[in-house]
Amino acid sequence: MDIRKKLEQINNDILIILKQEFYNNKELMQRFGIIALVDVCADNIKPHELTFPNQVIDRKEVMKTLNAQLEPIFMVVPDNSFDKLLKRTASELPTEFVFEEPLGVHNYVYFWIQGKK
Repeated sequence: MDIRKKLEQINNDILIILKQEFYNNKELMQRFGIIALVDVCADNIKPHELTFPNQVIDRKEVMKTLNAQLEPIFMVVPDNSFDKLLKRTASELPTEFVFEEPLGVHNYVYFWIQGKK
């Protein structure tokens, strides 16, 4: 399926669940992540302990000017309950599309749309 044909505006809050499968030392690995719109300019994301205030202000200004997030925000969860929740949720959703990266990483994309079952 051509990924470009899947771009559409969705007028509900959405969480995109991404499942990646790849081999590491001949062992099949699987990891889950999310893609979501987050307003980092509203000061609701806490910077980590080594973040300098001037760089935070500069980054916010660049994002406001460009109206874009240039780098992802990574979140670390201390146990695997979040991963289990993503696995269970993805298993209950249809796969919207699948694509493979040049290094053999297979990506499976699921849409969780607020208000839909």
